[in-house]
Amino acid sequence: RLLGKDDAGQSSTVAVSSAMKGRVGAFGMGGIGKTVMASFIARDPDIRKHFDFLVWITLSQTPEVQKCRQLMHLQLTGTEMDDKSAEEAREVLTAAMRGKKTLLILDDAWDEETEHEFSSCCDTSSGSRTLVTTRIRGLLKSAEQIEVGLPSEEDSVQLLLQSAGLPKTANVPPEAAEIVQICGRLPLAVDIAGKLLSSLVDDVSDAWTGVPAMLREEMKLAGGSDGDETALEYRVISASLNSIPARDQDAINNVFSVFALVAEDTHVPPAMFRLLLSAVTGTKRLVSELQLRKWLQTLINRSLVLNTWERPQLHDIVREYAMSRLSDEDTVRIQRQVIDTLFDARPESLKAD
Repeated sequence: RLLGKDDAGQSSTVAVSSAMKGRVGAFGMGGIGKTVMASFIARDPDIRKHFDFLVWITLSQTPEVQKCRQLMHLQLTGTEMDDKSAEEAREVLTAAMRGKKTLLILDDAWDEETEHEFSSCCDTSSGSRTLVTTRIRGLLKSAEQIEVGLPSEEDSVQLLLQSAGLPKTANVPPEAAEIVQICGRLPLAVDIAGKLLSSLVDDVSDAWTGVPAMLREEMKLAGGSDGDETALEYRVISASLNSIPARDQDAINNVFSVFALVAEDTHVPPAMFRLLLSAVTGTKRLVSELQLRKWLQTLINRSLVLNTWERPQLHDIVREYAMSRLSDEDTVRIQRQVIDTLFDARPESLKAD
């Protein structure tokens, strides 16, 4: 669709409106792999050859529109854009895209108005296209829409094996298929379950018997309905957290709770993370960076935290789970502790002021 071809790979002769022709919406449930899919498209050789420019903007539920405009301008021109009104910024971005064949990827869109703010800048007459990923079916009423569905059972099993650190094998035990069905074949849940399995038993390849029952037992602790995809993912996340060795469980749960205070699609530098962790635990003593690295690495190894320990952040589904564990009272209490901790941490030269 982005290359202007139909399902058979031929140039499309279907008459569509200019707005529809310029935009493709990829929708699907959270954790299905929309962002991963978009990143593969951005790296595809045919896409790279077809388009002159590639621009990636992550919108999220609460987009910082001004920062997104700045990022879009930087990717298009290599320069920062001065502060401007919304109308002026739109004119500048439209001018920057004029005459350029650009693929604009708007990841994780939640409302059509914000999406239109950026896609309307594309010069479709020059062959520019916009790819929008979203959880919301029907968000883009004037775009070609493609559903990102569940992977096949076979692909889900291969993901499970890979996440558990096992080689691809022709003799896959039947328990593997049962496990991916427990996870609803949701890639995020399957990935976390695979990492969980590798931590529960010494050698998953020799110990499949009883593993599905073990996983079901771990997931019972989180409750929820089997028919609710989000609740199912929450239960897999909870099972992974609950299986952390007792000696580290409280500390790592506190580290995980810090992410509930962090904005979506934001990474936290280690120095700031240590301050936030101090606020969450209510202690003035900061943990060492080495200790924090150890705890974060445990969460990374379980696919609960993304990236590296220097730039940790969460998938939005995992972040939503972290936020759901805190009551409103807990959130207010921790926010006050954060303010107090940051206030106490200011340089001596500023304390009098």
